[in-house]
Amino acid sequence: MVLQFYNDLFAMDDIPDFIFNLVTRGKTNNMILEYLKKERQIAWSLSTLKRRMLSWGITRYENISPDEVLAAIKEEMKGPGKLVGIKAMHRRLRQKYKILATRDQVEAVMVVNFYEQMQIRRRGRLGRSIGHRRKYYSMGPNWFWHLDGYDKLMGYRKKEYPFSIHGCIDGFSRKILWLRVYITNNNPKVICKYFYDTVLQNKVCPSRTRSDYGTEVTDLVQAQMFLRRNHTDPYCFDGSHKYGTSMSNQCIESWWTQLRKYSAEYWRDQFKTLKNEGLYDPDCELDRSCLLYVYMPLLEDELNCFADEWNSHRIRKQKEQLRPNGVPEDLYQFPELSGAREMGWQVSTEDLESFAKEKNVAAPLPDYISPAFRKAADDELIDDININNARQTYIYFRHIFT
Repeated sequence: MVLQFYNDLFAMDDIPDFIFNLVTRGKTNNMILEYLKKERQIAWSLSTLKRRMLSWGITRYENISPDEVLAAIKEEMKGPGKLVGIKAMHRRLRQKYKILATRDQVEAVMVVNFYEQMQIRRRGRLGRSIGHRRKYYSMGPNWFWHLDGYDKLMGYRKKEYPFSIHGCIDGFSRKILWLRVYITNNNPKVICKYFYDTVLQNKVCPSRTRSDYGTEVTDLVQAQMFLRRNHTDPYCFDGSHKYGTSMSNQCIESWWTQLRKYSAEYWRDQFKTLKNEGLYDPDCELDRSCLLYVYMPLLEDELNCFADEWNSHRIRKQKEQLRPNGVPEDLYQFPELSGAREMGWQVSTEDLESFAKEKNVAAPLPDYISPAFRKAADDELIDDININNARQTYIYFRHIFT
């Protein structure tokens, strides 16, 4: 591949935005150079990058007023943001609001204005003992994709609330490959669709996938075996998927704790409050449709934001840890920097097309509410739904459609 040098810069208007986005995600200058080479085929020296960033006015920190930081934090405190700590809030301000404040600024504003909330959060983390943990080993990115469903938002017997989450994590880098919410996570077509979308985006399939025993992964397993049918390594074809218990699928199972603590708990409280106040009946189809119409888009955005923040945060070095420390998305993209290698397999366009046709997964998933209800709700919608007006919007729809 021919590397594009300085003369090509002026034909690529998105480079400043590309670099600024990497800066907001906390990338070092050396890592930005790696991304430029891989994603934009541009090879610069470190001094050239610094000079370009200076000429474009791209800095790592800006002179941000405390009022601006406070306004953004207050907005986050209205939703799941109230569950996160100083480091996570600092990342959220940079990535979501593009506020390039220092961590000290964020800490000062939170301590002065949200001290009580911080103490409650810290008390909730005390006294939790951690037993002996088994050591996890992975040869490189795409060696194992760990997948599992998260049913805690569905409530009692998985029937109260119509929100089913499914996720997949790369075992080596700990990058979240997908984190999706839909009305079900036990339909084989739905899970296979998530797998197809990820393989299509990355143009690579993993050496192996791993899941619990269950019929919801049957289509995915068949697709994985099809994509690995012509390889000759020890794990090709029927060795390319591994079943196991939830306890043994520790990589994704342990990650659900992060989702519960810093995001899902907020949404559970919202739904339980509506139910306890008599504003939601799990057996009423109208109530379920109203809940889906209002909260599903918000939950989708929140999960995307949460996965994005996780993938760009730094995992600290841990004692006796066999996997490298670092940023998940960087470890996934550049395994050679940590002494590993890419373990995935390139997927041909022909195989992807055959896969999509056989499993019927190329089209988007069906709408989670009926067309008639969506049209009626769209016609009645006054303001865009956000986390501040979601409750009142739900109550309004429930009232006018009763």
